[in-house]
Amino acid sequence: MNSVKPVDTREISFTPEDLRLCNAALKAVSRASNVEKDALAVSRLALVIIELRKRGVQDVEQLTSLAGEIFENPGLNDDSPAINDVS
Repeated sequence: MNSVKPVDTREISFTPEDLRLCNAALKAVSRASNVEKDALAVSRLALVIIELRKRGVQDVEQLTSLAGEIFENPGLNDDSPAINDVS
């Protein structure tokens, strides 16, 4: 199990592959959460996905799973296993 560390976001740039990964996760979670037409909810979800990607989550299934868990449980924080443990 790897620990996902906070990073300095000023030094992050996304490749086209990163963007495809984030977009796939965004579509999957927004559909599963039934918020596809809710712009505010989709924006919140996108922020969660971007943060997870910045922290090193690279697998689309893991990104989707973690983002869905965090989005559905907004009380999760940085001490949560969902955010800190990446297997």
